[in-house]
Amino acid sequence: MAFFMPLGENMGYRRLLSAFFIVLGISLILGQILLTYGVQPQWIQKATLPAYQVDAAQIAQNIERTQGVEIEEITQLPVWLLPDKVDSNDVVGFIAVPSVGLSLPILSGTTNKNLQLGATTMKEDQRMGSKNYTLAGHRTQSDTTLFSPLRRMEIGEDVYLTDKSKVYRYRLKTVKIVSPEQVDVLDDVKDSVILTLVTCEDSNGIQRRILIADLVEETEYNESWHTMFNER
Repeated sequence: MAFFMPLGENMGYRRLLSAFFIVLGISLILGQILLTYGVQPQWIQKATLPAYQVDAAQIAQNIERTQGVEIEEITQLPVWLLPDKVDSNDVVGFIAVPSVGLSLPILSGTTNKNLQLGATTMKEDQRMGSKNYTLAGHRTQSDTTLFSPLRRMEIGEDVYLTDKSKVYRYRLKTVKIVSPEQVDVLDDVKDSVILTLVTCEDSNGIQRRILIADLVEETEYNESWHTMFNER
């Protein structure tokens, strides 16, 4: 015998089901917003605290261990899989772009873990203030997290690097969009001392945003002067 729900009850059930899916959808959207704009930035801030305790001597030792820089196949880890903290042995410096509010530790090796917490080195045995110093960083949905602020950076603005011994000031001269296969942007350029920053241009990672800056000044590091590198 077939069972038929009365028309009134059937309509009420459909309305209840529709309301449930609407509430569920809104909850998922709000949850993602909370993770992206609230949880992730605070998590990164807490996880990078150990980096700011690393002094110039340890940074120098860490740099000497970078001859075997690790490069992994990159995937975007969910927020709940973010690393608990930076490995102090990976810290090889700091990057700051005051004009867009960017300040991050520089970590040795472009690995999934390191990319979740800072800027990462892309070549072996590279040195600040020499040849083509290259760094990669994640683009996130939040325009204040990791390398996302670079989308607001304009030609002529300055990028600062430090190993806590020297401070290297670079000035942005070129921004271009390339495919992931155009790895020649990482090559050294004859008679040039430049900084190359690499991040995704789109959320699907189809294109890369490349920012190239010239070295314009090298000074002694002074913690009380160079506050852009201080813990946030």
